[in-house]
Amino acid sequence: MPKKIAFSIDHALSASDARLRFEAEARRRLAEQPGLAVTYSWEGDEMAFEASSPLGKVKGRAVFLDKKIEISGEIPFFAPEKLAMEIVKKEMAKILL
Repeated sequence: MPKKIAFSIDHALSASDARLRFEAEARRRLAEQPGLAVTYSWEGDEMAFEASSPLGKVKGRAVFLDKKIEISGEIPFFAPEKLAMEIVKKEMAKILL
């Protein structure tokens, strides 16, 4: 049974600028690593995503707001929530700062 997680990431951008930066970086990373099993789709400033690896599946939603991104989703039951959140926050900081 997957674990549910939810957290937010603060930034200094508008929702549209944060989304543009994220989208450009996601396209770049996916092009560099074509074997990644990642899908995402947009509805306004809300992104649904899913990623699979040999260790399990991660899925959820990210809502891009002015000065904040709210992320919620599910991770494999054995994954440490705190570590998963810290990894995402660290990677997003690289993109948004």
